[in-house]
Amino acid sequence: MPIPDDIAADSRVSLHGSVPQAEADHYYDRADVFILPTYSDGFGVTQVEARARQLPVIASRNCGDVVRDGVNGLLLDDVTPEAIRKALLCCVADPAMLRRMAMAEDDSADEESIGKDWLAVLDPPASAG
Repeated sequence: MPIPDDIAADSRVSLHGSVPQAEADHYYDRADVFILPTYSDGFGVTQVEARARQLPVIASRNCGDVVRDGVNGLLLDDVTPEAIRKALLCCVADPAMLRRMAMAEDDSADEESIGKDWLAVLDPPASAG
């Protein structure tokens, strides 16, 4: 998917492709927003990693239920360069909104809560009989 020229040329924008897990922290720490414009992803754990680092997430509606639109990020109705451009321009135009989304309380980024949820799935409580 091509990146619109005006976004790619903006000095405030740094585009990165896939990086090794060992280098991911470096990129999360330097970011102001995380974008996950996937067409289909069962969950997209990278958005949880981004939220754990207080990054607002711009994501498609096809990658799990982590982003609350306008609260801790923005959801894309369409996965198109124009939709991504619109979301990024919204963030650039309103840095205070970006800060509010970064600071939003987020149960999905609570690793202890996630761990307990997984344990409940793997070892559900016995039914009362």
